Amino acid sequence: MHSENKAALLHLCAEVGLSGEQGDGLRRYVELVERWTSRCNLVSKNDLNRIVAKHVADSWNFSRVPGLLAGVRVLDVGSGAGFPGVVLALLRPDVQVTLLDSRRQRTLFLREAAEQLGLVKAQVLCQRVEELKSSMPGFFELVTARAVAGLVELWQWAQPLLRPQGVLVTQKGLQEEIEPLAGATIQSIPMLHTISASRLLLLRKEGSSERQSV
Repeated sequence: MHSENKAALLHLCAEVGLSGEQGDGLRRYVELVERWTSRCNLVSKNDLNRIVAKHVADSWNFSRVPGLLAGVRVLDVGSGAGFPGVVLALLRPDVQVTLLDSRRQRTLFLREAAEQLGLVKAQVLCQRVEELKSSMPGFFELVTARAVAGLVELWQWAQPLLRPQGVLVTQKGLQEEIEPLAGATIQSIPMLHTISASRLLLLRKEGSSERQSV
């Protein structure tokens, strides 16, 4: 592991109170990202020494979503290197995470990560998000996305896949203007312990649901 990533991981674990088991899982994951990046460019070269300070720390913030309960079904759109989906599966093994990416090389990595890290409740799909609308409508309580698309497009993807009162969680810049979206109630929460100048946006799908999960 790069020395900067090692130091940042120790700092993050101490700051947010992660257990030794969680810290070890994140260490093995970061080492896997580093190895794969050398041959398939999972993260940019400029970010190799900032995997923890930027990508892992950003992803930890997704695990802070209020009311995230055991058994919740999460879809991570455009998982890529697994941020935030793999980190969420590591930190919250009690939720069911589906890692979605249309690029075969990325899904090969995600499958290896899930196997190596023992993420028994994680599922990897090599598909486009549009293809899920007919096969998994209203299936997920939570959809996550990070650096994938604009907010309007993300909501168009997520809305048919979410249960009523389900939530799309995405990361956007602090200065980015947010306009109202039909069918969504929008909440902004600050991101902590990361070098990214960003915030999390929570878009709750309007409608009634018996299960108030997130």
